[in-house]
Amino acid sequence: MTKISFEIQQQIIQCFGLCFHYKDTVVSFMQTSGVLNDLILKWKSEPKFVWAKNVINELNKTENGRSIIRRIATEFYKMKNISDEVQDRDRGLDALRKLKRLIGDTQQNKVNETLNNSYHRSRQEMKIQLKQQLLQKIEELKTEYYSLFSSDNPQERGYRLEKIVANLFRINDIDYHDSYRNRTNTQQLDGYFRFEGFDYLVEMKWGKKSSKFFENSFFKTKS
Repeated sequence: MTKISFEIQQQIIQCFGLCFHYKDTVVSFMQTSGVLNDLILKWKSEPKFVWAKNVINELNKTENGRSIIRRIATEFYKMKNISDEVQDRDRGLDALRKLKRLIGDTQQNKVNETLNNSYHRSRQEMKIQLKQQLLQKIEELKTEYYSLFSSDNPQERGYRLEKIVANLFRINDIDYHDSYRNRTNTQQLDGYFRFEGFDYLVEMKWGKKSSKFFENSFFKTKS
């Protein structure tokens, strides 16, 4: 469980010293907050500031005690006014308002932290999901590619190969243009893509043997 800030604890002590006139009222307030009677009465003879400080210090020693400090803070937060008998009501009200402001800021910070963690968690989950989708699409393209080896139709096989390559570019967010013929319909380009400001032509051919690219006469005729 998150510890209560030192600043809030010090302000709780201020509220005990400034928001009550009678010590019996302090006793009732502590009892309502869950403080054990033995602990309440142990320092009752001390001034209210010292009394509250000793009780808070003792409560800080255990997790259950820190939970009681939170209940004390909650009870102060719910207070709408202080008794008319308080010697300096303005100081008391100022102390109470400051404590409420500190508690409110802490609660808002927790909300912001939760929202921030949720945002980053959602982004991370989205990244993982997108990566999984990309891997799945690549796997599907790989399966599609392997299926071409069983095709006996060269024209269909070439067309499907062009589609596989085009989809491979697109799933990697690279702008790709499908195959097209020139205006005189004398030559076909299998596609082209733009990457980092440059245009690249794509040429594909299904062959039984591995090509040596520049030594391949097929590519020489395209130049």
